[in-house]
Amino acid sequence: MKKRIKNKYLALLSFVILLASCEQDSVGPESKSVSSGFDVSKVTLSSSTTNLNEKIGQFPVITADWEETASYELFLRGLSSGAEKVFYGTSTKLEQEWNGLSSNMQFFRTGEYVSIHLKLAGANEIVSSDTLFVKGAYNFDGKLDQYGVKYFVVENFETDEDQFQPDFPLGQVSPDAKDENVLFQNTSDLSVEGKSSMLIAGSDVNGNGWSGDYYHQYLGAFLASKGKGFPIDSGIDPEDLYFNIFIYGTGAEGTTVQIAVSEIDGGDTLTDQNEINDWIVSGFENKSDYIAADNDSWIYSIPVKWVGWKQVSIPYSEFWLKAVSTGGDKIKESFRISGITLSLLSFPTAGFDTKAYIDYLTITTGGKAQYNLK
Repeated sequence: MKKRIKNKYLALLSFVILLASCEQDSVGPESKSVSSGFDVSKVTLSSSTTNLNEKIGQFPVITADWEETASYELFLRGLSSGAEKVFYGTSTKLEQEWNGLSSNMQFFRTGEYVSIHLKLAGANEIVSSDTLFVKGAYNFDGKLDQYGVKYFVVENFETDEDQFQPDFPLGQVSPDAKDENVLFQNTSDLSVEGKSSMLIAGSDVNGNGWSGDYYHQYLGAFLASKGKGFPIDSGIDPEDLYFNIFIYGTGAEGTTVQIAVSEIDGGDTLTDQNEINDWIVSGFENKSDYIAADNDSWIYSIPVKWVGWKQVSIPYSEFWLKAVSTGGDKIKESFRISGITLSLLSFPTAGFDTKAYIDYLTITTGGKAQYNLK
């Protein structure tokens, strides 16, 4: 169904501002305008379906026909998430499939409506169509992108059942009891992916530089569930293994987010994940009590010195051995990675009131996460 925005000058201004915030998918030929006196009312804009559902492969194909060669910008915007997708081209018509990915940092989310707008170069009005509904948002878990990067979603901090739930979420909180106002709390105030992120905050009253952890209940979780598959393939070099997370900086001085990666080093004669899994199931590693002193922990600290959202991607090769980790073999072996801990620190100076938001923790193999690919 075709609709025209009557207040063309206001609509055009807001549309251009929104487009300026997006990254182009491709750089086409020089812009070509429609002819003088072009009648926008004759342009048709429609979609092959009213829903997007990535889970079942339902992708809308958006079409339009304007009968003369002109440059265009097709713009989709999530009305709840703020996610944006822009397509560019020069043609007499448009036939564009959309798979649910965005052009900006925000992700389109399940349960939201998406507006569709078309701007032709030289035309004074924007053509709009009925909204699309995201019945199933794009899910990166288990995907292999065009550059050979494989994605595994560890934690997305979602509580709503209509949002994707990962197989190995963290879920356990250990606050510093001697600090004040310590929070590890899911919130819908801010998010990059889905409806929620996690607010982490605390006052480092006792001056030890640590306010709390958010972690896997059993730090051998990745290697204890063969039936679900292992998150990390055996034999991945540390420089090809990335830990990716979105962090929202609030400007709170001293705020540092630390990622700790646990490796099971008990049973050092075991050489692959299946053997370690069988070793755990046989009772050699107590699934209710991961003993840190028997295993290695590799850490990376991220000082949050910015305001707003930022994606941080760290190769495993840059993690260093945690000082108190003395029981393992002190050799970085990616096939032994078994669990993750996220910590809130006041660092490098202790004693500060710290605060940040975190969202969408993933592991990627073959390169860092790139969520805006075509």
